Amino acid sequence: MKIQLAWLFLALCTLACKKKKEDDAGVKPVGSKYTVTGSMRDFSNATYTGYYPQEITLDKVNDVQGTMLPTELGIPGHIILIGGSKSYYANFAPTITLDPNTNKITAITNHYGQPSSSGRSATLDPSGINAWDPASKTIKIKYWMDEPAVFTPHRVSFDETWTYIE
Repeated sequence: MKIQLAWLFLALCTLACKKKKEDDAGVKPVGSKYTVTGSMRDFSNATYTGYYPQEITLDKVNDVQGTMLPTELGIPGHIILIGGSKSYYANFAPTITLDPNTNKITAITNHYGQPSSSGRSATLDPSGINAWDPASKTIKIKYWMDEPAVFTPHRVSFDETWTYIE
């Protein structure tokens, strides 16, 4: 009887491990939660700095597009610090587009319009990796927030790593 229970336990463990590997292989970047780390620089105001780490959902627009939705904010956006206090840029939330064949980020736009009513838009920085890595389950992305009425050519630079949570 003990041997039968041991075999049953071993069989269940094997199935659970196989299921876990299948689940990990099927991780989809869009619609998932991430911890965002990195750096941010506002060229028009040095008291505006990055708020890291922060938890976000890459809120699904469709199978290849997702919008940044910070857990603490509750609406599409990007949390920042202004003089050490939490805030965010109104009318600005990055929406990324992924190529499912190459895992490259092919575009970034502002969820609120390109440009938004406040003149803000998102632009991909081509010097970044700008891709989803299924092995490490991370997104590495560099982008700018543009606001020509305040600062040209780019008001804010972001260099971020989004690490998969669930």
